[in-house]
Amino acid sequence: MLLSSGNGSLDDILANTERREILDALQRAGGQRASAARLLRISRSRLYRRMGALGIETYTDGPPKSV
Repeated sequence: MLLSSGNGSLDDILANTERREILDALQRAGGQRASAARLLRISRSRLYRRMGALGIETYTDGPPKSV
């Protein structure tokens, strides 16, 4: 059973999974959001919206961070 391993709701599990995938793509793309969007096979605008909704910020002087 998928939910038996934790106390999070399905929405929490999905958000955490999406956050991890976006952060991984940003890291693999060296922080380049356009490249990360291509890796995720989504548009840049969708990536920006999801990053905002999930509280993910990127910085030019370091790797992407989740706030």
